[in-house]
Amino acid sequence: MPEAIQLSNSMKVACYTPVIGRNWFLRNCVLQMKAQTRRPDVHYLLINGADADSYDLSTIADLLDEKIVIQTYAHDSNNALLAPKCIKALLDNNFDLFLKVDSDDMYYVHYVETLLHHFQDHPQTDGLMVNLIDQFWLSLDTNGNAIVRNGAFHQGLGLNEHDIERGIKVGLPPTTAFDRTIAQLIVSNADTPRYAHITSDDILYREILIDNGIIIEQLSTEQPIFGYTVHDSNISKPG
Repeated sequence: MPEAIQLSNSMKVACYTPVIGRNWFLRNCVLQMKAQTRRPDVHYLLINGADADSYDLSTIADLLDEKIVIQTYAHDSNNALLAPKCIKALLDNNFDLFLKVDSDDMYYVHYVETLLHHFQDHPQTDGLMVNLIDQFWLSLDTNGNAIVRNGAFHQGLGLNEHDIERGIKVGLPPTTAFDRTIAQLIVSNADTPRYAHITSDDILYREILIDNGIIIEQLSTEQPIFGYTVHDSNISKPG
């Protein structure tokens, strides 16, 4: 990774995107981060999968600059393993705010700025992680047509009865944003045998934070700034 950029009177912001395939979605993702009113100081792309070293970068070749860092991990893996790899690389370069940016979702141009202001205005000594609620839900078909509607997201996708009984309320995984304290907590605990069965990064984060007595904050913005996309290759369903 390049030497970390020093910013005066500002948090250093990094977004990260683990991606396998999805070349066209990746272009959309990179463009959205470059269009932000407060662009992340680094967009870390972790290309994974058995063919990662031969990944075709032609869809983003014209977009690459000093703020886009590409690494490869030539193994088939899951997000519970990949996300901590991204976070550790960014921690090692002294970033302060960490944003998971999924390759196939929609981010309004003030997405990063809105989250940055929230973290600057609400510092937490024991760490802060937020998930956005009251945002957009996008249904995408095979022809690329989208239906945009409001989604409450006050309860996370895929929660079982035991999770609900524990009082877990977590927004959608792609909205995850957290500070350096939480990043260190994730990296320090991700390899613990207790979490070895977990394959999703959002569930990994949730369990680590619960075990350390930290509640994920649900943040509702004045207007939606994020859209969660469901398409034929996505197992999530509206609900």
